[in-house]
Amino acid sequence: MSERTVFTIGYEGKSIDEFVLQLKKAKVKRVVDVRHITSSRKRDFSKTRFSELLGKSGIEYVGMRDLGTPDEVRRFYKGGGDVKEFQRRYEDYLKGVPEAIDRLESTAREKPTAIMCYENDIATCHRFVLARKLEKKGLEIVNL
Repeated sequence: MSERTVFTIGYEGKSIDEFVLQLKKAKVKRVVDVRHITSSRKRDFSKTRFSELLGKSGIEYVGMRDLGTPDEVRRFYKGGGDVKEFQRRYEDYLKGVPEAIDRLESTAREKPTAIMCYENDIATCHRFVLARKLEKKGLEIVNL
């Protein structure tokens, strides 16, 4: 791994201990939460508690809610929409927030960073689109 490496990770099917252990093994120092809705049915992954638990493990938490999937795009996908169309719609949304992508890139370059949300499989997640955008900016992506 190099200083140009950015990790992605989902917490689906993981306990907070498993999640943090994965981050520590990868030497991640910062987690960027790209969920639009930062509450979770898994209490340890709701924003405030999650941030506190990461902090106790020596990992910084940064919320970038504006990089989350907008409600209408999420509803399309959860309603049975095609993953490629979901990702295209999310990419269209990102065209309206270019400063958020720039902020993500600069944040990721500062220290070992993981972009996180719920989905374990990046291929079915909006992190896939974010990862492609960061690759175009010269960053290497590693999925945990």
